[in-house]
Amino acid sequence: MTPDAALQGGVGGDFGNHSWFDLGEQDAIAAAEPVPGSNDVRPRMTTEFCLANVARGRIMGVMEVELLVVRECPHTVGAAQLLRTALDDIGLPDIDFRTTTIVSQADAERRGFRGSPAFFADGTDIFREPGGQPGISCRLYRSSDPAAGVPDLVDLRRALKRAADRH
Repeated sequence: MTPDAALQGGVGGDFGNHSWFDLGEQDAIAAAEPVPGSNDVRPRMTTEFCLANVARGRIMGVMEVELLVVRECPHTVGAAQLLRTALDDIGLPDIDFRTTTIVSQADAERRGFRGSPAFFADGTDIFREPGGQPGISCRLYRSSDPAAGVPDLVDLRRALKRAADRH
């Protein structure tokens, strides 16, 4: 489906904290306009913004995948290859991911980054364990190798599948 067809046919989606369901292009744009006299601070949704987000899959419910690493992480290349393989294996070969370098403690805290490499889907660490503290560090995964710097492929597939099923 093209972005134009998606907008004209009505789409549901999530723009930050605001959702629109079954809206056409004009309704989506009108719904995003600030309400006069209110404290509404939502940005105006332009046609270009809506079309770009449809094209990127946000409105259509496609998850955003990201690999977070620290500088000079020895597992960056292996983690990226593993992530590509896992996405392909679970039937998501068209999902691209981006690699983001976390450079400060403030970045780590803001993103909930608990060590490199970290696998995120829709802004959430898919291997997050309770009690971990954000920080610039290496990460070890529970796997068949006690000192694994990346998860087992089967565990990554399972975590990504759970994240994809939420869409």
